[in-house]
Amino acid sequence: PGWQDVVALLEPARAGLSPEEAGLLAEAYARTGRLREGAALFAPLHAAGYRHPDFMAALDRLPALLTPTGTTDLNDPSQGPGND
Repeated sequence: PGWQDVVALLEPARAGLSPEEAGLLAEAYARTGRLREGAALFAPLHAAGYRHPDFMAALDRLPALLTPTGTTDLNDPSQGPGND
């Protein structure tokens, strides 16, 4: 499954997602060109102190999730695996 599949699976249940699921959806949004939507999910979790290792790894791959107006290139291999 690719990032579009993750969005298709999790987006309908967005309001009731666990923090783990919300973090995954945030990354999927970013990977599919919807960075602002991803940041809208990601930033509040981070601000609340959520620090699951997978969540923090997503931040390492996609630091723009905390700065949605930033210039992080989501297609840059150094920003993590661009698997679709």
